[in-house]
Amino acid sequence: MADAANARKVASFWDENAGRHCEPFAHWESPAPIQHALNKLVTGDISIHPPAWFMRHYGPFAHVAELGCGDGIMVHGLLAGDPGLTMDAYDISTASLARAAERIKTHCGTTKRCRFLPIDLNKESLPEAAYDAVLTSGTMHHVENLDFCFRNISRSLRPGGYLWLNDYVGPNRFQWSNTQIRLADELLAHVPKTWRRRDKVARCDARALRAKDPSEAVAPQHIEAALAAHFKIVQKWPRGGTLLAPIFGSGCLDPAMADSPEGLAILAAMFEAEQDLIRDGALPSDSYVYIAKPRPSACTLVREAFERHAGPAPEAGILGIRDSLDPWLRLNEFTAFESVRARDLVAPFPPAALMHRTSGLDNDQLFAAHGVAILRALAAASRKPLPEYRDLLDFGVGAGRLARMFKGFQGRYAGADIDAGNVAWIAGNLPWVQAVKTEPGRMLPFADADFDAVAGISVFTHMNERDQFFYLDELRRVTSAGAMLFLTVSGARVLERAETDPNIAKMLALPEGGLVTARAAFDAGPGFCFLLQHGHLTSSEYEYGVTFISEAYIARNWSRYFEVQDIARGAIHDFQDIVVLRRRDDTSTPEPGR
Repeated sequence: MADAANARKVASFWDENAGRHCEPFAHWESPAPIQHALNKLVTGDISIHPPAWFMRHYGPFAHVAELGCGDGIMVHGLLAGDPGLTMDAYDISTASLARAAERIKTHCGTTKRCRFLPIDLNKESLPEAAYDAVLTSGTMHHVENLDFCFRNISRSLRPGGYLWLNDYVGPNRFQWSNTQIRLADELLAHVPKTWRRRDKVARCDARALRAKDPSEAVAPQHIEAALAAHFKIVQKWPRGGTLLAPIFGSGCLDPAMADSPEGLAILAAMFEAEQDLIRDGALPSDSYVYIAKPRPSACTLVREAFERHAGPAPEAGILGIRDSLDPWLRLNEFTAFESVRARDLVAPFPPAALMHRTSGLDNDQLFAAHGVAILRALAAASRKPLPEYRDLLDFGVGAGRLARMFKGFQGRYAGADIDAGNVAWIAGNLPWVQAVKTEPGRMLPFADADFDAVAGISVFTHMNERDQFFYLDELRRVTSAGAMLFLTVSGARVLERAETDPNIAKMLALPEGGLVTARAAFDAGPGFCFLLQHGHLTSSEYEYGVTFISEAYIARNWSRYFEVQDIARGAIHDFQDIVVLRRRDDTSTPEPGR
């Protein structure tokens, strides 16, 4: 009963004080030079807000939650920054939730992409495995039951999900130590008297504060320990506030500083001085930003610890694709999901949202199985072992379904894609891949005769005819004489399966009448059919769709660019064909496509 009464009291306080943090000069973080410095501390750029950087750098995320949304400032920023994002915004205060909903409706024109939900984080559960990321700023230091709260957040994250936490972790909210006050007074003394309202920091009466706001002063010093018990901290940044919070909180500074160039310069100097003291170890930071991932379950932790001492690691995991192919494929497809230790030996997996956007798959094991199937089919189609190629281009690298399988490759492996999200993730997670962003309809950023092999998986399956001929010509330019190309197409086998299996047709998301159109193109037409779709890659510069190409069409048209050596029908999952091409030794330019 006491807990329920306290929760009602907390909710009532925040209902009455909704939006108070938005008052000008209300907190030490509010002046522009300090905001800019905090942005740069985390993101390296004064203009990039840390949560937006987190969403781009660790995402993309499809569905996220904010805990303690207040009046919706962060919710608005995240939704405005990603038109495909959906959110759940939580707060204990119904008044704050109403303000947040009104903000989103005013600025975004709709609240359809966000739900606003009341919650007491001390005792109420979040939905299980619901979110790609959870963000919370300035909320955890109001939570007493930290162990429950962090365990709750961990359960709510999907596999591969992240927690973004920005909070005060000082010894006690507004209960400043003697040393802290002495140093704050010393810093305040360097502020010109013009801008000082007080010459000394005032102590706060903790009991009075607690009586006024029962969610304050709840021992935030336990936040990091509770976080570390349930999460692995991936990155953290000391934001400071150790001296600035007492100075601002005591009302020592004139808010007019924020309107004066001289005042702004003084505020910037105060922040940098505090950061220097923190870096030198003379002062702890009272505020931190954390990025964290859930720790494994207890049984997984024990198994992982045991396996570290259980004998040598599988050789396939050390050599990667340099090893005999079968052990490497077996490790990726099966063993990595039976042993925590073996899982560490295969390449990283992309975030679930990126994986699904590029392949339609939604879990690591399926993604790995597809990569294994593609590599096995390419190995069967190639006249020499894949590791023996010197310079290989993965044309349309996507989220790394094939590139992951080339861990240990001793040659040069370039992965090109028009999707910036794909390229950013590949660059940050697969160090053996030279990740390159390309532009639709423009020359590939590679030199002539740069590659002796090209793999293009599920790329020509989505191009219109004009783009097809352009890129065939580009691949001819960047390959050396005798180079081998392995390009997949949706041929007769894909068309047959779509006509006989409604699930295949649904997966292809064909427009109405699309199958009839494709069949007519194969039976009595040119053997080429492009059906326009509107996906995340569709733009004014690039038409994206489903493309069906017959063997007769390939023999008639692709042979002008390359020597067609083979077409492995349904080679990948009894679905796409692999067209095996060889770059001729001549240097003549092919005739333009029809």
